[in-house]
Order: sequence, then C-alpha cells, then structure tokens
Amino acid sequence: MSGVAGYRIAMFQPGVRASMGIVGHQDLGAALCALGHEFQLLSTAVEPTSEVVPWKVLPEPPWTRGLVAELGAPFLRTRRLLATAVALARHLRLSGKSIDVLYTLIAYPQATAAALAIAWSGWQGRFVVMPAGEDVLVAKEASFGFRRFPLPRYLVGRTLRQAHGICCISPAIREIVTRYHPKGIVADVQDNVAAAVVRLAEASPRERSERREQARRRVDKELGTAGAPIALALGRLHPVKGLDRLIDLLPGLPHRLLVVGPSLTMRGRGDIATALRALAVERGVADRVVLTGRVPAERSYDLLAAADVLAIPSHCESIPKTAVEAAALGTPFVVTDTCGVAAVPRGETLGRVVRHWDPAAFADALSAATGLCPEPEEGRAFVHRFSPERVARDIDRLLEKMG
Repeated sequence: MSGVAGYRIAMFQPGVRASMGIVGHQDLGAALCALGHEFQLLSTAVEPTSEVVPWKVLPEPPWTRGLVAELGAPFLRTRRLLATAVALARHLRLSGKSIDVLYTLIAYPQATAAALAIAWSGWQGRFVVMPAGEDVLVAKEASFGFRRFPLPRYLVGRTLRQAHGICCISPAIREIVTRYHPKGIVADVQDNVAAAVVRLAEASPRERSERREQARRRVDKELGTAGAPIALALGRLHPVKGLDRLIDLLPGLPHRLLVVGPSLTMRGRGDIATALRALAVERGVADRVVLTGRVPAERSYDLLAAADVLAIPSHCESIPKTAVEAAALGTPFVVTDTCGVAAVPRGETLGRVVRHWDPAAFADALSAATGLCPEPEEGRAFVHRFSPERVARDIDRLLEKMG
C-alpha cells in the first residue's frame, strides 16, 4: 500500500459512457483525492470524457466477442463478462503495481469480471465491491435478479467471498452479503449522487420555488398536464418497477401519470412500454398516462421539479437515486418498504413509505404526499447522506479497517 500518501484507487466500470452516472463517479474520485488518495477510472467505454479524474480505456480483445459471447450468454445471462475480464486482466498484468485498491460497483457481472481478472493476473491488491440491486436482489415475479440463475448465483457468491471489503447500500443487500461472506469487512456505504444534485439541494427556498413554477409551466405546455396533479415515475421501464400497479391505481386518483425512462424488451413480456400503454387503455386512463421514453439528465430534473409527487412502487430496489434527486428539488416521494431508500432516515415532509404491496395505502400516500411541501433543511440533510464527500469519507474508513 502507499502508506501516508493514501491509497491508489482504481474504479472499474466496464461499458460506462458519458452520463450523470459517470459524472457521479468523477465527483466521488475528486472527493477521494481531496482525502489524500489517488483515483482513476477504468472502463471499456469508447467515449472517455472525464476532465475531473484520469480515465483509462481498456480494449476488449476481438476474440471474446461474437460466437464466444453468444455461447456463454445462456448460462452467464450476459455477453460481456469474458470480454471485460480479459481486458482488465491484461491491464492488471501490465499496470497493476500502480493500483492498491480495485473498486467496482455492481457484483454481477462487473465485479465478477474483476474477480476473474484478479485471479488470472495474479494481482495482489485490495478488492472492494459495492452490490447495487439486480446483481444480488431477486424478485422472481418481476423477472428480476441474476441470482435466479444457477451460474450467476454461484459467481455472485464467489465474487463476494473474494472481496476484501463490501459496501452495502441497503439493509436487504447487507443481509445477503453477510450470508455469503459472514467474516468479511462490510460497511454501510451509499452509492453517491453527482455533486450537481447536492448543489440543487443547497438552493434557497425562493430559488427552488421559482424553478418548480417555471418547470411546471413548461411541462404543462408541452404535455398538456395543466389542471391536474402530476405523479411521476422515473427510471428504466422494467417489471420490477411496479409501474403496472400505478396504472391500476389511476382510476381512483385525480393525477396525470408521467412515465419517464427507456423501455426494455424482455423475453416472454415483450416491450414494457407497449404493455403499459395497453394496460392504460384497458383501465380507461390512456388519456392520463404519458410515456416519454429516455430523456437527458437535465430534462429529468425539469420533470422532477414539475411533478407533485414521485412514485416508486417497486417490488424491490436498493437506493433509487430519483428519490434523492426529488428531495433535492423539493418534490415529495412515495416508496414501498421493499426499497432500500425506505430505511434511510428522512424528515416527515419528504414523503411516505408504504408496506409492500398495499394498493389502498399507496393510493392514500400519493394523495397525502401531493399536498406536502418538503422542508428545505430536511431535503438537504437527506441529500447530503449521498454526497460524494460523505461517501468518500465512508470509503476511507472502510479502507482503514481493511489495512
């Protein structure tokens, strides 16, 4: 290790491209550097755009794609595991002496690829993993979770046991992690939001109110939502999100429902957006449901600011960052207690937690939250739990325990 000067940390995130997610990684890296560590991003992306921290692109060997990837996919449930493992193994053999800590978000397939690369390269540093959701959580009724399948389930366990330190972002994830790795060094560490989200939470009450009013006017004009409260669902369209539940509730509510995010096409279920539109027609609420598809990050903030309430009726989820972003913008949220964010301390005005799955209670909570005006101080305190600086300090403590 590098001693007094801190650790040389490499975050391995294969396939990451320019997005708010990568901005958050960069902000975390900057916060770790401020604590005396060195930090770099390792990825297999082809669009390195970081001006904040060093970003190294690891080329994937051509032979790991095509037929090799297709043959492994039915068993691994992913086509990129071998390619990313080989790319990282080569880098560790060539440059591993410049890395003390390899830090990877998502236990499967990302951290599993890292674990294989460590074994193949003989690298001797510390390996830290942050499981994030679908890699370890399972909701069979929603076709969610890699651990539903035998080989990924085995590889997740192997990866967690190989890790020197594990960051747990929710109680459900901690329970699973300790089952696999009961003697490992485990810490409660959140997945941080971008520094820009923290800055939104620091806005004055007047600035926040003006932003919300302006955003609402724009959204009403563009989407025809004037005269009705807006319930917003934000994130990728997957059965685990429980969006069909929201549409089922809509006949008994006055809200317009905005569903924002990219749609998945799943075997046995088809295109999720198409299914949701058909359900809205069946329930007689098609005129009150708007599906926008994927939107840029700044547009999602506009929609969050315009909404009266953020709805998160998920079957299970770790920490939906949309709840943190909503708190930063002054929008209350309603979430099921099977989401990790329900366990994060929050003020009474930020939103409601509903027992999974209680339709009447969720509908009542949406109505109650629609009238809430979150206290700015409560929003700031909640958002700061996910700030890059707070998460960097938690990681620093974990590294200190690991020695």
